[in-house]
Amino acid sequence: MTGIGARLKKERLRLKLSQSALGAIGGVETNAQGN
Repeated sequence: MTGIGARLKKERLRLKLSQSALGAIGGVETNAQGN
């Protein structure tokens, strides 16, 4: 089973988003993201 962190990273890379961009979309700071 794939963890949520790996799933988020896979989708982030598929969408060609940086961690900062993903955080802005999701409303969380970069340091709160695992991957």
